[in-house]
Amino acid sequence: MKKLIIIFLTLTTLHNSMVAQSKSNAGVAAAAATAVVGLVALGVTIDNINEMLELQATQHILENQTTDSHFSCKIISTDASKLSDMSNVSIVPFLVERPSGKSVLIMFVSKGWLTDYGIDLALVQFQEYSPQDWNQLVFHYFKAGSIVPINDISAIPCFISCSKSEFDPNNPDHVQDAKGSMFKITGRLDISKFSFKDSKNDQADAYYKFPVTGNFLDYFVFERIGNDEYLTSQLNDEIVIVYNEKSLGIYNRRLKRLSQLSTTACDVIHDELNSQSSSLVQLTREKR
Repeated sequence: MKKLIIIFLTLTTLHNSMVAQSKSNAGVAAAAATAVVGLVALGVTIDNINEMLELQATQHILENQTTDSHFSCKIISTDASKLSDMSNVSIVPFLVERPSGKSVLIMFVSKGWLTDYGIDLALVQFQEYSPQDWNQLVFHYFKAGSIVPINDISAIPCFISCSKSEFDPNNPDHVQDAKGSMFKITGRLDISKFSFKDSKNDQADAYYKFPVTGNFLDYFVFERIGNDEYLTSQLNDEIVIVYNEKSLGIYNRRLKRLSQLSTTACDVIHDELNSQSSSLVQLTREKR
């Protein structure tokens, strides 16, 4: 028990003493590696780190709320299965629930964010997104990677594979990707109906939860690009959304930082914000 208390105190000490030193990239990498070794020696686990991250996210909400609030905050995924991977994490999403609805709180981190003492808050920034804000991110991700131009968030095209004999080059609903594969548009749906993954077709980049034809063959088609290729869409003057390697990239010009969310994390977030209502209810208290 004493060991666990020492570990917890060690991990949470840094929020009162932020480290803000300028380091070279090599120095940062070495510091991160040393931190991981140090945390392993202390017996720290992924679960310990996740608890620490949830604590920091909760403190961020408490520090920035302006009214009485009832909320929950839970980490979605770090995309790290072992402690040695944690120092390479660049983005951590949290699901925030309030009686009024859900949002996603994203924690952006820079190299060296994980130290022997826990989290270096000087290298951390939070941004909370409502369902509407999140759907704009996803829309620009679609816009960046789409095989056809799209401009309406409520009318995203849904495709189905098309054989060469069926394909009509004069039909505006018959399209080809850059590799020459043929598709036809079966309908258009709102971005909220989208699912990032579907077990019925492992080859598809994106499925709709409510397919147009009802047979779950309709899906959104992204351009097939190489690992070192990037497709972008401007969300606003500060943020660029990046499509690469089936991950949703968020480049912040002010921070000069590219952070990437896996499709697995995106699927959970998109489903929670668009399909699942908040489990929290408005609390009623007796007036005395």
